[in-house]
Amino acid sequence: SKEELRQHFAEIQREATVDELLEILGTTIVRDDSSKLISFLAMLSAYTEQDQMNIIYKADSSTGKSYHAVEIASLFPQQDVLYLGYSSPTAFFHESKGEWNAEAHTLTVDLARKILIFLDQPHDQLLARLRPFLSHDKRELEQRITDRTEKYGMRTRHTILRGWPAVIFCSAKLDLAEQEQTRSFVLSPEVSQEKLQESIALLAKRESNPLEFQKYLDADPKRQWLKCRIDAIRNASVRYILVPDEEAVKQRFLETHPHLTPRLQRDFKRIFALIKAIALFNWSNRGRTDDRDITANEYDVTTAFQIYEQIAEANELGLAPQVLEIYKTVIKPLIEDGPVDRKTIAKKYFEIYHQPLPDWK
Repeated sequence: SKEELRQHFAEIQREATVDELLEILGTTIVRDDSSKLISFLAMLSAYTEQDQMNIIYKADSSTGKSYHAVEIASLFPQQDVLYLGYSSPTAFFHESKGEWNAEAHTLTVDLARKILIFLDQPHDQLLARLRPFLSHDKRELEQRITDRTEKYGMRTRHTILRGWPAVIFCSAKLDLAEQEQTRSFVLSPEVSQEKLQESIALLAKRESNPLEFQKYLDADPKRQWLKCRIDAIRNASVRYILVPDEEAVKQRFLETHPHLTPRLQRDFKRIFALIKAIALFNWSNRGRTDDRDITANEYDVTTAFQIYEQIAEANELGLAPQVLEIYKTVIKPLIEDGPVDRKTIAKKYFEIYHQPLPDWK
């Protein structure tokens, strides 16, 4: 009935908190609250004009990097999600599907409002070629690559990437170049014993009867509510999210960063991206301009800083959160009384994490 339809849309558009969002994401991802939230908000940022976020998941294998990305992306319209495995520096541009112009010999790939997920670490040179794209330097990025054909031999082809997607990289490599890290949030899944026990319990439910578990997910009213909400945001055609009190945001950032470095310019920009993504999540309860732009409020600002503070230290040091955790739990307590050798560090690591620590690591 019309009344039921009205109530349905009212429920989808009501004010919602990040705690509600965490509860829904927790049906398939245990713990890792900050990583879950940032990943979801990054994917949601794909539906903005220019505030899309990038994420690099860096951690050991089997810790759940790609699992996080895939599970959260399953909530979004699948026509907007592009999953990619390993890609060489040129294969990404060769195999991208887009609009081919035979006369100009150009391939235009429109990635605006898309979510691009690399499930395996792409080649370092590919990341280097995508730097201007990840930095949002230009809306159209042109790449010139060579094709070998039987008829014409070597020919140059131009691939034009248009628009900005939300980009997620999953990597077991812990030493990416600084230029890639400063363009992205760097996240690591938690590997505590408590988290692993909860993960095993969830896996037991999922693997014992996959069909029944999927039915449970599909029937979950909160997950269905979130999917409908994402679809409504997608169709709302919001262009820009405005942050009215930029002075308050700046002062709050400077209070915790009395000594500035050049890379903090990009970290500060990512706080704004978080603020805007949280505001977008509550788009129908925010002020709107005549141009369909919306305005963030104090809740969005406060929540964004709370989320950022959980990953700020590792990101601003240019480290994967997993690496910083190993330093704090293993190395730092050992060196308080003086120098120690690698054997002592490896022994302590095994006591805490119950697995060997290779010399190369």
